[in-house]
Amino acid sequence: MFMQRSLEKEVQEQLEKERKRVISEAEWVIDTKDTEIQKP
Repeated sequence: MFMQRSLEKEVQEQLEKERKRVISEAEWVIDTKDTEIQKP
């Protein structure tokens, strides 16, 4: 039971890291697009 719980916690943390990485990459892509649009 205990092993199961700690495993779930680790999976949860891994998902959280992945989600944050995807979000920051998406923001970076949006920033790049915005800069390209503003170029004359």
